[in-house]
Amino acid sequence: MSAEDLRNSGIPETVIEAVELLSKRPGQSLEEYCAKVRGNSLALLVKQADLADNTDPERTSQLDPVTRQRLAEKYRRTRTLLGLLQQPGP
Repeated sequence: MSAEDLRNSGIPETVIEAVELLSKRPGQSLEEYCAKVRGNSLALLVKQADLADNTDPERTSQLDPVTRQRLAEKYRRTRTLLGLLQQPGP
């Protein structure tokens, strides 16, 4: 579904903008993606909920240990880039 389809369906522009920011583009780095999401409060809220769901212990307990560790590191890095994890102080 395109942004135009969403507009034609009466979806508010603020929601369309958040959806577009949450849609990672081919070739887009994680840093660039997170910077854009971080700049939009609605997109950031949705991504925070998505990360919480993806890291739910009930879900992650179903994964093999290697996959669980790989994804934990990926999501930790994403949270850091989004400003959702505090960096250790000096």
